[in-house]
Amino acid sequence: MTSEYKILITGGNGQLSIDLAQVFEGTDLVVLSHEALDISQSHQVEEALQHYKPEVVINAAALTDVDGCERNVEQAQLVNAQGPKNLVRGAQLVGARVVQISTDYVFDGALDRPYVECDQTNPQSIYGLTKLAGEQAMRNSDLIVRTSWLCGLHGSNILKTIVQLAQT
Repeated sequence: MTSEYKILITGGNGQLSIDLAQVFEGTDLVVLSHEALDISQSHQVEEALQHYKPEVVINAAALTDVDGCERNVEQAQLVNAQGPKNLVRGAQLVGARVVQISTDYVFDGALDRPYVECDQTNPQSIYGLTKLAGEQAMRNSDLIVRTSWLCGLHGSNILKTIVQLAQT
């Protein structure tokens, strides 16, 4: 895929960011791992965005272990809520737009139909609460993508687990 934009992807060691890097291969692309950019640290975010000057920032960095978020609320808050806020502030400095990857955990699961973007949020977990806080940091010019199960070539996912179980 080609793009006329300079794209920066956070969470560079994760399943989604690895697959996105392949999708955007051949474009002006920067992929930063947690070690290279801790999005919970505002000064690191500002320095990275000032250095690379992306036009689009895709935030694929997140603490996604739902039970782990319950055990470590502070870390979940830093990564899933404060991190997106830092990215928005940094993006404003360089005129970039942010694509925030979020989750269906911002909903309570009570509806008997698929959710749409205008449905009332009601997170039932720390993970959902912190991801919703990350969404609320976005500006009108940014984009929020709510996902459910991610299935890609890299990392573990439900489809790979089912195939492995079927083969045993």
